[in-house]
Amino acid sequence: MPLPTVSGGEGGQVWLTVSVRLAHELPWAGAGHEIAWGQGLLAEAAPAPAPAPQRPVTERGRVRLGPGLFDARTGRLLCLDGLATGTPRLGAWRAPTDNDEGTHGVPVAPFWRALGLDRLTERCLSVRADGDAFQVRTRVAPAASDVGLEVTYRWSAAAGTLWLDLQARAVGQWPCPLPRIGLDLALPGDLDAVQWFGRGPGEAYRDVDQGTRVGRFTDTVAGLQVPYLRPQENGHRIGTRWLELRGADGAGLRVSGGGPTFGFTARRWDDHALDAARHPHELVAGERVHLRLDADHHGTGSASCGPGVLPQHQLTPGLHSLRVGLSRLPG
Repeated sequence: MPLPTVSGGEGGQVWLTVSVRLAHELPWAGAGHEIAWGQGLLAEAAPAPAPAPQRPVTERGRVRLGPGLFDARTGRLLCLDGLATGTPRLGAWRAPTDNDEGTHGVPVAPFWRALGLDRLTERCLSVRADGDAFQVRTRVAPAASDVGLEVTYRWSAAAGTLWLDLQARAVGQWPCPLPRIGLDLALPGDLDAVQWFGRGPGEAYRDVDQGTRVGRFTDTVAGLQVPYLRPQENGHRIGTRWLELRGADGAGLRVSGGGPTFGFTARRWDDHALDAARHPHELVAGERVHLRLDADHHGTGSASCGPGVLPQHQLTPGLHSLRVGLSRLPG
């Protein structure tokens, strides 16, 4: 059988998926029940030629860079081609899981809380145009602490896409791994339909991912949640090449991976509300969709009943980076 060709452009890939399913109904499962599967990447398109970059233009206290409009003094992203995305900010906190709080081994959540990672503050250091880019440097740290993260947001634009290169360097003597490293955005609440190309359809983390496969998946923001009996970190998808969130009119936001992949979580409450809740009914949907775009996460381990996170799955403080492209989807 001839293989399909790979079209050029973003995310062009051919994957072979082999699925073993029951041909007939059995006492323990019906016909068509999948009992095993495997995947392999067969081909990948060559990178498309890089489009010409657009230069930032400053006027009346604002900076226009492609589809993005920024505050020239603070560096805040005001809108993306008219879409109120909120300003992407470095995110390092996640609501601890039962395993993070675990009683076996050495739990990490008490270290995270003692260090103040659940109440980080960000201080702007500089804002400037840099050739074809617009760059913002900040320091993110707990109050009255010697540890922190030196952060650079470098914005560029080409072919209708606003690209963000995030670089975060941990400084100081960290006594524990990082919970996560990535970006936090607050989107309009009507962006409920989710589609992505990456690993799925269920949640996955760096040490809990063998039950997911590469594909194109669709869901709703509510459908992405995993309703654990005690609210905690959940619903993270990994290995994402691109992500789209749309409203009822079809308009919305597209996120493209430039690294080439990223992880994402979308919820109707932020991580602090998730951490504060003790029962699922205490989670009340707000007016915004809280989107996280992650470079990496600390593993989940099994410290609530067994060993903690293996060394190779710990998120060690150091230099971490993430590249994503943001573009407006028309209705």
